[in-house]
Amino acid sequence: MSVGVKSIKDIIPSALAALDMTSRNDTPYEHMPPELLVGAKLDLSTLSLLATDKCLGVIATNAESSSLVVLNLSGAENITDVGLQSLSGCT
Repeated sequence: MSVGVKSIKDIIPSALAALDMTSRNDTPYEHMPPELLVGAKLDLSTLSLLATDKCLGVIATNAESSSLVVLNLSGAENITDVGLQSLSGCT
């Protein structure tokens, strides 16, 4: 291999890291807008990077009046048991 040329093993990790940073910065919001957390059927999978325990707390508060039926949290890696427990009062 010639001097100054990187191998594919060196390029791929840095390219994946750059793509990961790009995908995290493409969202127009820093936090989930509260108006998106109201309703009987909530699909947060498209904004899963923004879904947090705090969001679930807001949903739990709103769910009493809106009768939450469906909640899609696919891909929401920032949700913990604490956040899910806040939904325990929703039926």
